[in-house]
Amino acid sequence: CVGNFMCGTKLPNENNPDFTIIWRLSTDKSEYWISLRGNGKHDLDAIAKQLDSTGGGHYDASGLTLSVADFESLVIKV
Repeated sequence: CVGNFMCGTKLPNENNPDFTIIWRLSTDKSEYWISLRGNGKHDLDAIAKQLDSTGGGHYDASGLTLSVADFESLVIKV
């Protein structure tokens, strides 16, 4: 999985990221599929469930689906 690989890749500051987020737009369904992968520092299951009531998974690996409008709103907030 790309997210797992990225969590194991050092950043320019020589640290590994705490977690990674990868998304893909499903144009036929007009929604984003979002994958969260981590290295034990954050509860990604709780984050996914907070962003989408049907999201979730495991502490270090979770996913969720957002409409295009909800995704764009979230990205603008960040």
